Amino acid sequence: MDSNVNPQPTDAHIRINHEIHRELIRRKFTQRQRDIIDFILTLSWGCGKPSAIIPQLKHFELCGIRKNHIRAELIALCGKKVILWEQSLNIFQINKHYDQWSVDPIESFDLKKMKELINLNIENHSPNLTKMVPKKGTQFPNKEPKIGSRKGNSVTHSGTKFLKRELCGSQKGNFPVPNSGTVRRHYPSHIKAFSVSKESIKAIIKRSSSNKSILSEIDTEPKTINSSPNYSFGYLYQAYEKNFTEDGKVTPFETEEFGALFDEYGGEWMLKAMREASRHKVLTLAYVGGILKGYRKRGGPEAVTSGGRDSPAITTIPENDPIMDRIRKADEQRLAQYGTA
Repeated sequence: MDSNVNPQPTDAHIRINHEIHRELIRRKFTQRQRDIIDFILTLSWGCGKPSAIIPQLKHFELCGIRKNHIRAELIALCGKKVILWEQSLNIFQINKHYDQWSVDPIESFDLKKMKELINLNIENHSPNLTKMVPKKGTQFPNKEPKIGSRKGNSVTHSGTKFLKRELCGSQKGNFPVPNSGTVRRHYPSHIKAFSVSKESIKAIIKRSSSNKSILSEIDTEPKTINSSPNYSFGYLYQAYEKNFTEDGKVTPFETEEFGALFDEYGGEWMLKAMREASRHKVLTLAYVGGILKGYRKRGGPEAVTSGGRDSPAITTIPENDPIMDRIRKADEQRLAQYGTA
C-alpha cells in the first residue's frame, strides 16, 4: 500500500484514559457535540495541557461547526457538565469526571458485550492489513533478506541439507552441524536456543530485587542523540513500565498519577526523581512524588542543601505523612503478592 505517511504508536499522541474514551462511545452525543469534544481534546490533552485556549468562537469552524451553532452547542455541553468554559478568557476543558455528565446513554449499548469484544482483541493476534501478503502459496525468497540477516546466504531448494558449519549468527562458528539424524547438543544458558520455563524466570525475578534496582538506574539514564537528553513523556513512561512494575502492566490510576506528576514538574525533574527512587530501591510513584516535592522546596534537584555543597539532602518526614503511608501500603501489597525478595 503506497502512502506518504506512517504514524506509529510511539509518536506523539493524545493521552486519554480508556474509561473516558469508552464513555464517549457509550453516551448519546450529537455529531456536532462530538466534533467539539474532539477539538478541545486535541488542543488540551493533545498538547500536554489540562485545558485549551481558543481565543475566538469562530475557530470552532475548523472542526466543521457553523458560526450560528457554535455558542448554542457549547452552552449545551456546559449545561450537561461535559466541558468547562471560562468565558472571560475563552478557556475550555473536558470534565474528566464522567459520572457527572448528564447525557443519556445509547439504548443498544451492552457493557458485557463490550468487555467481551475487548478481551477478544487483547487475547488474539490481528494482522496488519497494510502489509503486503502473497496472493497464493507459501513463496519464499531464494536468498535471505539482507536487512534481517548478516549475509544473503543461499537457501536450499529441496531436501534437508544443512550447512557444514554454523552461520555467522551463532557465537562460535567452529561447531560442525550433523548432515542427518536428531543429534542433540547441550547449549549453555546464554545462547538463544536454551529454553527456560516461565516458573523459573519468575523465581529468578523474585530473588533478584537488587539486580532490578541496578537495571532501573541504567535504564532511566537519558539516551541522547547529539548530546540532547530525552525528557519526553513517552520515554519516561516506557522507563516506568520497564523498571517500576513487575510485569510491565500499569493501572489506569498509575497512568493518571504519572501524567499529573509529569504535567506539574516537567520531564527533567521527573527523570531525576525516578533515578533517585531507583537508587534508594523504593520503586513507587508515591516516593517519586515525594522526591519531586523535595526538589520544589529546595529550588531544584541541583540546589545546595543547608548541610553544605557535598552534603546529602536531609528531609524530616513525620510519622503520619500521607506519602509514607502510601509507600508502606504499596510495599505491603507487593510483599503479599510476591513474597519477600
